[in-house]
Amino acid sequence: MVVYNDVSTDRKIMVYDKGIDKTLQNNLKHEIYDYASFQLKNRVGDIIIPKIDFKEPLALECQHFIDCILKKEKPITDGISGMHVVDILEKAQKNLDQSL
Repeated sequence: MVVYNDVSTDRKIMVYDKGIDKTLQNNLKHEIYDYASFQLKNRVGDIIIPKIDFKEPLALECQHFIDCILKKEKPITDGISGMHVVDILEKAQKNLDQSL
């Protein structure tokens, strides 16, 4: 399981090694016919917190915009990309309106 916490300053992402394993009765590999023929085993393991060099997203976006102007480069998302997003949103809204 992965947990993302955008409010945390030092632990943005935490990876938990946990889950549920099914153990068959007497370790036999057969079909399960009733509740008594299997057990669920809760598995809890380590927690991994990867080191991430956090940079303010708005500052990165502004810096990219300035770099595109100074270097005359095409931005990652330009007006055409925005137009495609608006087109998709309009079509989705139209479908929602028709289904009501």
